Amino acid sequence: MAITASRPEQGLPSPPTASRTRPTSLLTALGAVAAGLALEFSAGADRIVNPFLPVLVTAALMDSVLGHLIGRRHPRHPLARVLQLAGLLAAAVVLTGGYANAALFGPLPEPGATLALWLSRWLWVPSSAVSVLGLLLLFPDGRLPSPRWRPAAALAAGGPVLLTVHFATMPFTESLWRAVPVANPLAVVPQQVSLVLEAVAHPLWALGVAVGSAAVVVRRHRAVGDERRRFRLVVVPAVLLPFALLAAALTEVGGLAEMVVATWLAIAVTVAMVRHRMFDLDVVVNRTMVHGLLVVSLFGAYVTVVALVSEVVGGDVSWPAGVVAALVVATLTGPLLSRLRTGVDRLMYGDRGRPDAVAGRLAVATTRDAAGDQPADVLTAAAEALRDALRVPWVRVEVGSDRGAAGDPRTEGREVDIRLGAELLGRLCVGARWDGERFTATDEQALEAAARQLGVTAEAYLLARRLADARERLVSAREDERRRIRRDLHDGLGPSLAGITAALEGLEEVARSDPGVAAAALPGLRAQARAAVVDVRRLVDGLRPPALDELGLAGALAEELRRLQQATGVRCALAAPERVPALPAAVEVAALRIALEAATNVVRHASAATCAVALEVGERDVAVRVDDDGTGVPADVVPGVGLTSMRERAEEIGGTCTVAARPGGGTRVSAVLPLPRTPGVGA
Repeated sequence: MAITASRPEQGLPSPPTASRTRPTSLLTALGAVAAGLALEFSAGADRIVNPFLPVLVTAALMDSVLGHLIGRRHPRHPLARVLQLAGLLAAAVVLTGGYANAALFGPLPEPGATLALWLSRWLWVPSSAVSVLGLLLLFPDGRLPSPRWRPAAALAAGGPVLLTVHFATMPFTESLWRAVPVANPLAVVPQQVSLVLEAVAHPLWALGVAVGSAAVVVRRHRAVGDERRRFRLVVVPAVLLPFALLAAALTEVGGLAEMVVATWLAIAVTVAMVRHRMFDLDVVVNRTMVHGLLVVSLFGAYVTVVALVSEVVGGDVSWPAGVVAALVVATLTGPLLSRLRTGVDRLMYGDRGRPDAVAGRLAVATTRDAAGDQPADVLTAAAEALRDALRVPWVRVEVGSDRGAAGDPRTEGREVDIRLGAELLGRLCVGARWDGERFTATDEQALEAAARQLGVTAEAYLLARRLADARERLVSAREDERRRIRRDLHDGLGPSLAGITAALEGLEEVARSDPGVAAAALPGLRAQARAAVVDVRRLVDGLRPPALDELGLAGALAEELRRLQQATGVRCALAAPERVPALPAAVEVAALRIALEAATNVVRHASAATCAVALEVGERDVAVRVDDDGTGVPADVVPGVGLTSMRERAEEIGGTCTVAARPGGGTRVSAVLPLPRTPGVGA
């Protein structure tokens, strides 16, 4: 059965549809970058060298590719549109700069060079603003932190607008590193106005970026769990970027710092999106890595084979070398693709293809944390180990009323029963890597292996919890018993003995003057003393059945069963060793109580004619078995007070007690009580 969790942190009201955006913006950006670089280097050594060209190319490629990948899964997501626009603007800067160089210093005709150069002088501002402010204000869900941030976002846009106007109206001689044969036709702003515009635009731009940085810090402060970890790589460049912008306005090398920190921010956001499986990028990255590595490997193999053949044979043998290389590449394609898929699949999806490794990691994690102070630590450790082993966003392990969880349940999930044999012990819930993912047969095999291993863990966990509960109840019962004994001594036996003492002291004086009166009072005192003795005996019997000390375990069982048979008519038989060695007091009491409780249940509920009790004493344990020929125990029976008390008595001393149907009909109660290994404990 699948469970569904909403994804509010990504701004998606429903899982993504099967629709895909066309790669128009990506192909446009890639074509513009390629054309711009080709034109750039066709201009020769006299061209205008832009030291920030590598950063612009990187930004254009990264923003375009990332925007396209997000748009493939979520076409209308604001972050996809922001990144696509930023990539197109950066590509336009590369293209217009390359065209201007090729027209002014290269093979292209000069018409259009002025317009291209003018565009390249200011387009980088909106490109940087869209990319930087868009990422800072909208990461990761595509929305502002709250509607109250809208005025701040509008203020943040003021700096880029003024800066765009400033660079668009600046003479080319002031914005370039060398003289050019054309002039900016819009350079009509007086120099004083231009200086004021520049003095206002740069701080306002830095202030706007600071607003975006504050949005990142606020989101990180509000986030919890996995959502908070998404900002781990992003928050540092986000905080440093406003200072880098101020440095760019005040120093000559500040522009380089601005570009480095802005690129750092873009890389950090990209890594965070892939690492935390946001927008399902891991699926596309997986396929891209496999095919990209395959192409690079086969190309390298082809070139290597051609070079080796040419070196060995000598001369112009390009055609035979190419044939040999093609055969080698064809031979390597299948095995190499398989190995690359396996390697990348393990990188992206963990050990889902190795169920034994998943079970092994679970076993190691649960064994390491089994001795923790909190039993639920075992379930949490199991959830974390499975989440890491399968590279899934979240895992929840439920055993009984307890649960352990790892990750943020932001996607749909798959539920698997945790069983040991036919007994249902709990549920395993594993989150899909993205909404709409269908668990493959490989995933199902890994989940089945995990569920089998968790069945063993759950059984041990439940036993530990029952033992802890039994110990807690034992301590509570012991304190209640002490309180009862204290009350009986204080309210019953104490006043009786005090009264007898006071009466005896009074009779001592009376006996000197009137012995007859003193003698007449003695029967009453004798009765009070006998009543006190009865109270003492009652208290002692409540602590430990006296028959155990008088008759031993086997004798006490035989005596109690004889009384039960006389009272009910059910034939009760005992099979026990002729001589039972001395046993620890706790084992004797538990064995007697469990056997008598089971025999009483036979008389009351089983409608049986016979009840057979067997007592076996081994070197390491004592076994008690009670069989009847009654109606048997139902499969869906709910344990009552009697069954629960028998199990608790056994578990209190580290033993076990089970109730099941007999093969030949009726019910069998079996209890195994361990004996201490220290010699002489039973003496």
